[in-house]
Amino acid sequence: MKKIKYIIASIIILSLLCCKKYEDGPCISFRKAKKKIATEWQVEYFSIDGSDDTKLYQNTCGCNFKFTEKFTTGYDPNVFDFTNCIGNIYDIRGSYDFANNKKTIKISSGGFIGNPDSIIHYIGPIGTGFWSEWSIKRFTKTELWIETSYNNYQYFIKFKSL
Repeated sequence: MKKIKYIIASIIILSLLCCKKYEDGPCISFRKAKKKIATEWQVEYFSIDGSDDTKLYQNTCGCNFKFTEKFTTGYDPNVFDFTNCIGNIYDIRGSYDFANNKKTIKISSGGFIGNPDSIIHYIGPIGTGFWSEWSIKRFTKTELWIETSYNNYQYFIKFKSL
């Protein structure tokens, strides 16, 4: 009987170690994706085609990404804001949703809150106003790594939560 318990325990442990949802872990998360993402994220690393372009991002756009779980007025999309953008005192509002069993996140930046005439200096798909679909590579309470292909360039972002 003890052998069966050890075999079952071994199978469970191996299956947990081998079946990660995200390429760079973690294996298990007890928090829902919408709860984990609902915070403000700062860009820690930004690359285009493998080249470190973090300084370029910080100097031209510099926005933080803020996700909230539900819109507060009863309308029900998941809200996404660019905050603290260079050259803008207003936030940019959009929406997001998870897809592919929460292995991808679709982001659309919409309009500005407060001043529709403001502009954002965007890089690649960030801030264009169109939907972009990002593969999630790592997703923890404090880290979010995403990547996408846009106009034949590969974009990769590492975020840390604030």
